[in-house]
Amino acid sequence: MKNGGIVLCLVGLIVVLLGCGESERPRLTALFVSDMGYSEADIRALTSAFQKEHRQIEVSAFFVPYESQRNAILMFGASRAQGYDVVALDGAWTAEFVEGDFLCQVPPSALERGWPGPVQGARADRRAPVDVTNRLHNEPTSDIFPFAMEAFTQSGKRYAMPWVTDCEYLFFNRKMLNAAGVNSPPRTWEELRAQAKTIKDKGIVTYPIIAQWGHDDDVVCDFACMLFARGGEFLNSKGQPAFAEASGVESLGFMKKLLDEGLVNPASLEARSDDARRILCEGQAAFNLNWFYVWDLANDPKLSKVAGQLEMTLAPGGKNTRSASVNRSIGLGVMASSQMPDIAWEYCRFIGSKENQKKYCRITLPAYRSLYDDAALSGTPLGVAYKTAKEQYDYVHARPGVFYYRKISMTLQDEIEEALEGKKEPAVALAAAAVKLKDAAKDKPGYRR
Repeated sequence: MKNGGIVLCLVGLIVVLLGCGESERPRLTALFVSDMGYSEADIRALTSAFQKEHRQIEVSAFFVPYESQRNAILMFGASRAQGYDVVALDGAWTAEFVEGDFLCQVPPSALERGWPGPVQGARADRRAPVDVTNRLHNEPTSDIFPFAMEAFTQSGKRYAMPWVTDCEYLFFNRKMLNAAGVNSPPRTWEELRAQAKTIKDKGIVTYPIIAQWGHDDDVVCDFACMLFARGGEFLNSKGQPAFAEASGVESLGFMKKLLDEGLVNPASLEARSDDARRILCEGQAAFNLNWFYVWDLANDPKLSKVAGQLEMTLAPGGKNTRSASVNRSIGLGVMASSQMPDIAWEYCRFIGSKENQKKYCRITLPAYRSLYDDAALSGTPLGVAYKTAKEQYDYVHARPGVFYYRKISMTLQDEIEEALEGKKEPAVALAAAAVKLKDAAKDKPGYRR
């Protein structure tokens, strides 16, 4: 009821608002995530600036929480209703939305002029066969990180403009590490376990690690970081589950071991990312694997009791890997139901332009690699994190780019929960998930335009 009710209420409100009032100007609508990336105030400021350059149209921006965004897009996309034109989407949803025929392709005019590039000319053909497979890594005009571009690419065709780059990092309390006699943060998961044990044994904090292992995709992402650190993968070359092999069993077994040894707070089994962030900011944990937004909030004295003590480093690696993190980049796409795709793409280009990313990247990280070396930004509070982020991007892995990723995630959430609660052995839980997902590719989604 909680999540479903929230989604229905929010979408219902948007429907009402979209239907309110009459305007002589064409109306462009956009749906953003309210709790990830740019603030609502920044989006509204950018939208106002865009309207000053395009006075012939009216632009309305709406916001829903990240956990509701996917369902909100699906509800409108599958209904054939004219809802909104522009949507912010997680790269893990690209394949699903493309399969449902919900998204326009990025028009050739944008590709020809460089990425992202201005959109000009005739109405965008949402099914134009634009094959850019061989151009992903070789565009001289492109300044976008490849992993961010690939998140919104299917079969060589692009469906969104990269906007917010995000992945998981390890946040740690420097003061607690120093008190335990630890000079540097852990480089591997085993080092993390050893440091956490030292901190616990010295009575510095009861549970050194707070994790985001509630029933949510975050627990799958944490599992994925450990899986990739051990050289494992989600799916094999034939598209069949590979997470139940030795590297996956070791990863889930390691998660359970951290719980059993009292190194991970039991509250982690109910915690989502922001729950974990709050416990970290209360000074009740030394470590937390989480998304970049934690950096800003953890160092705000109004929101964190340990501001100034928390630092960010690479997600831990393994014996043969320096680090392994999971991509959660956000892009701006145009719905196939849009009646004004040209101006919608122009709005995306404006919102995500290099100039505006530089101006508004106070609480998030840009998609343009050159901004990470920009002297004007390196001296800001964010500049401290830029070096770590740029290094982390060399070790970012994608979640499976398949239309049934949601089914993979939900199935793994169920089985990981069973293992962490001690109801199943890790190997049994992952094997059960693999069986459930064996024929997932054959189950085409029932929602299509």
